[in-house]
Amino acid sequence: MNLSEIQQRLSSKILIFPHIPKTAGTTLRSVILSQYSKEKVYLLKVSQTPLEAAQKISEDDRKRVHCYIGHMPYGLHQYLSEPAIYITLIREPVDRIISMYYFIREEPAHRLHHELLSKDMSLEDFVLSKNCPRNEQVKKIAGSMAGSAKEIMDLAYQNISNQFLAVGTQDNFDDFLQVLQNILGWKNKSYTKQKVTQNRKNKGEVSPELIEIIKERNGMDIAFYNNLKNKFTLKNFDDIVSRTTNKLMNNEW
Repeated sequence: MNLSEIQQRLSSKILIFPHIPKTAGTTLRSVILSQYSKEKVYLLKVSQTPLEAAQKISEDDRKRVHCYIGHMPYGLHQYLSEPAIYITLIREPVDRIISMYYFIREEPAHRLHHELLSKDMSLEDFVLSKNCPRNEQVKKIAGSMAGSAKEIMDLAYQNISNQFLAVGTQDNFDDFLQVLQNILGWKNKSYTKQKVTQNRKNKGEVSPELIEIIKERNGMDIAFYNNLKNKFTLKNFDDIVSRTTNKLMNNEW
């Protein structure tokens, strides 16, 4: 199966993008919106479960939509009648938490913005609070918040193996975009980075003690990120093509 045939076969699949916050997902969303006509893309509101997400989609929308995007965990495909594949982005976990704190401070529309400002919460206060996510990336891809660390990790890897076309990283966004263009037949279009947090500390400006706390609380995400960060890259594109071909030939997708 050549690349053109792969692109044609994939074009018939529903594309699902579970957007994990602060991973360059808003930028990828803008890219997707430039690739498909507006009526083919459905932007889901924040959903805690795949079922909650599915219940927001009308029957008419299901007939016309080719791509679903939203802050939701893995699993929406279970409630769709057409075959689906997934893509998503992940980010180095420590940098993601730091970026998230400063983004919330800057963004009045964020649900935690008022609380952070009214309590004058520092980065350390945020990291130690109940509002700071722990291992959110692996849990979103696992589609489950429950279970042991091993069970959640195993489920996340299983979902990637079974349903994900590719998983990119925020710090290697352009490479990931090229992978998607090549495998999906997307047009090469320019894009503008979205929701970039301007006034923030870099990792090197944060105390080593606080960095260690973030690492301790996001150990699963760190292991997950390190395992996947080089897997779906241009360097490994032949492997991506081979894997995709096998999935399509075996009718797994």
